[in-house]
Amino acid sequence: MFLFQNMIKAANETDKQQTIVKLHEQSKKTLEQEILNYRDEAQKQQKLIYQLEKERDRYINEASELTKKLRVSWFLSCNP
Repeated sequence: MFLFQNMIKAANETDKQQTIVKLHEQSKKTLEQEILNYRDEAQKQQKLIYQLEKERDRYINEASELTKKLRVSWFLSCNP
């Protein structure tokens, strides 16, 4: 009888451990997928940042050129 009870107890413990392992595996898969999602999002953000920086530089250059033209125009209008 005692041996049978120990066997049942061991089987229950084994079931509990298997359940815990399955939960850990599910958590691992979920975390791995989240990591992939964050990586993808980070790449998208990096591309967007690069595009915005290029756009910023283009506007800076455009503003610089317009400022130069304005100065030349102002200089010419002040010195006929």
